[in-house]
Amino acid sequence: MHEHSQIKSKHDVYCISDVQIIGGGPAGLILAYACLLKGFKVCLVDESISRGWHQNYCFWNNELDGSGLQKEYQNLFMNSICQKWDQATVHIGGKVVTINASYSKFDNTALKRRLIEQIQQLGGHIFEDSIEKIEHLDDYSMTVGQRCYQSKVVVVATGAGTNLLSHKGGDPGLQIAYGQHLDLRASPYTVSSTVGFMNFDVEKQHRHLFQYPPSFLYTLPTSGDSVFLEETILVTKEGVDWDMLKERLDIRKRGMNLQNCGVLDEEFCVIPMGGSLPEFERTLAFGASAGFVHPVTGFQMIRSIRTAPRFVQYLRDNWHRDVDELCEHAWDSIWSSNELLNRRLYMIGLDVLTQCNLEETQSFFDAFFKNTDSNRSAFLSGWASTSEVQSTMWQTFRHANWGTKSLIVRHSKGHLDTLCKSLLGTAALEHV
Repeated sequence: MHEHSQIKSKHDVYCISDVQIIGGGPAGLILAYACLLKGFKVCLVDESISRGWHQNYCFWNNELDGSGLQKEYQNLFMNSICQKWDQATVHIGGKVVTINASYSKFDNTALKRRLIEQIQQLGGHIFEDSIEKIEHLDDYSMTVGQRCYQSKVVVVATGAGTNLLSHKGGDPGLQIAYGQHLDLRASPYTVSSTVGFMNFDVEKQHRHLFQYPPSFLYTLPTSGDSVFLEETILVTKEGVDWDMLKERLDIRKRGMNLQNCGVLDEEFCVIPMGGSLPEFERTLAFGASAGFVHPVTGFQMIRSIRTAPRFVQYLRDNWHRDVDELCEHAWDSIWSSNELLNRRLYMIGLDVLTQCNLEETQSFFDAFFKNTDSNRSAFLSGWASTSEVQSTMWQTFRHANWGTKSLIVRHSKGHLDTLCKSLLGTAALEHV
């Protein structure tokens, strides 16, 4: 029996469940809903369940369409979309690349409300508490905050940087973005029907201000009389002053004649990218806590939506197992071998981009967007097969000019074995 002298007696347990989820953000609520659909007793604990979600959660529609998800489950997400665009554009070095794919934005308030309603209707319990400790016993686990909670399985979904999980390895990169939702009613600006996915172009007289770390403008037309603009550093390993990003966004606004528009809302966004995964131990993890954030794009919502049913089905099929064995193998349903290998490949791109200035970043993406639509779509989604990821990397390298080839190799020194095997293996396959 494990030592548990500080655990209160069973009579002090506030809630007993099959699965306890710590964290009431998107990932935690998604997982709770998926567990309840499979008949598990669920207890979800969050510090402040009424807290709003302030980030813009967007996704490519083909990541949900035809995904094979249970209809009831998939419909909840499809019915929580507030806006949809048919195209997106990328601006690099004066050229425009059009992405002919549907792009959508979740209505955060509606999605959260629907998830909570469904969780409660299906018998799930939601409590406000701050979990400070997790202790694993032979047959169950106890979590301790202001109250005690008992469950067979504990899943942490509190976001990146939690102290409830063990990590070994390097620090993550950071995607840092500052955004403003602008009122256009007093502006002559015409709202486009296309998402400005990445705009690296900067007027010549301002280029020195955008050199390092480089950033791009993300433009989301939110209605006929408003627009969301965000200046985004895709990934950096250095600290960034918010005033620097505000200055860059002000320059963009002046170039678009939007400097006098009213600011309806601001967004300050910091997303850990890459870094080490949590140790695959008895405490399970989900969402950003489990490293779901795409190391190149920063997206993770669809990863949670698509992984939750697979994870929960594993629990249902193996619930009879000893709890240590159950949790040990549960990680294979959270992170498949294909996804782990792909993540290693994505990390090469992340490390390259953290070391590039503006011109080098533009050159890199100029090569990347010469990939076929299917290749770049698969790469950006995170659902590609390993061979597709390798093919995209090889095509990017092949399309790059010699200067970009050199910087890819130079900045990939920590991954040379993986890079060479990937590029040489894919090149060999193309000649079979």
